[in-house]
Amino acid sequence: MKKILVIMSFFCVCSGIVSCDDRDINDNPLVGNWESQFSLPKDTFEYAYDEQTDTIAVQGKPFIVNSICDMDSGSFVSFAHENDIQYKWMNVNFTNSELVLSLAENSKVDKRRMWMWLSSGDYFKKIYIVQDGKK
Repeated sequence: MKKILVIMSFFCVCSGIVSCDDRDINDNPLVGNWESQFSLPKDTFEYAYDEQTDTIAVQGKPFIVNSICDMDSGSFVSFAHENDIQYKWMNVNFTNSELVLSLAENSKVDKRRMWMWLSSGDYFKKIYIVQDGKK
């Protein structure tokens, strides 16, 4: 009886090894490769040093601002479904179809930079905001 059990186990292990395949077969193209849920005209938005407001049209599904990072200092904040966000030198307000950025004047000589994670469900998009320094 033990011999039969050992032989059956051997065949099970062998068939398991033989059935393994090194090729990555993905029957569902959305798994691990999320389809775009919304789009913006570009990924980097550059501005002059002065105080200003810019309205960016967003096409597609509704989105939220997940987080903002000050690239110069490395500081980072996350948000929980807030529509009006003030972070350092930038105010962000968004609706389903537009993103409004209000920037304070940059009185320093150096550029300042931030990036922002936008998301809709499991789809995330990073955009960059760069403001020139005062000359």
